[in-house]
Amino acid sequence: MATTTAMQNTENPSASDSRQGSRTGGPALIAATGAFAPINEQLQLLRSRVQKWAQDQKGRAILVTSALHSEGRSFIALNLAVALTRAGADVLLVDADFDNPALQRVLGVPAAPGLLNYIAGEGDDIRMCQHATRVPRLMVAPPGRKTPGAYEALSSARMHQFVAEARSQQPARYIIIDSRPALAVPDAQIISSMVDGVLIVVAGSTPRPLVSKVVDAFRDERLLGVVVNRFSPSYSVARTLKVSA
Repeated sequence: MATTTAMQNTENPSASDSRQGSRTGGPALIAATGAFAPINEQLQLLRSRVQKWAQDQKGRAILVTSALHSEGRSFIALNLAVALTRAGADVLLVDADFDNPALQRVLGVPAAPGLLNYIAGEGDDIRMCQHATRVPRLMVAPPGRKTPGAYEALSSARMHQFVAEARSQQPARYIIIDSRPALAVPDAQIISSMVDGVLIVVAGSTPRPLVSKVVDAFRDERLLGVVVNRFSPSYSVARTLKVSA
């Protein structure tokens, strides 16, 4: 069942930072701290809904995408992953945004070897592109070295093999894939066939027709739910998305 979660003011968790992760050039990591209590409470609610979905659907591979750029997609993917680890789960966070990779900078892991190195056949063990982080139980697969045809690689047999082997490697582990905006490029549509659920992130300022368009695009692709980032009470989530809460 699809759910809607509203995240208030997650783009500016502190008055001193003008954007998420301004010190690292990436999304802010706040789920690992006790600060920003209202945001952490909303992240815990999102985590609970994801855990219930995983239990009901027997699936743990999740694609996180958005309608447009700069809606907080990587922020949600990162902090959901960390929130799950704090509940005792193992998580593999995959950065499939080859244009603007940010997760490895926040978590302090090398940019390569990564997903593209594996897809290119530089090794047959997916552990080559999984890096331990400073967050216990969290592994990250960065994009790796970008090459011509990188985005075509997402539809390759090696990408399917990567997801399949990540599942079999640790069946109880969550796999969270951060993908580029669904209305801008076809990446999310391609990856959605490999996962169990799709979580869409939209900003409270995103025009309603675009929100409806991205939700409709995944209605038949195991839509897990919608997170409305930078939510304001004047934004009618239920009327706009027409999904059950």
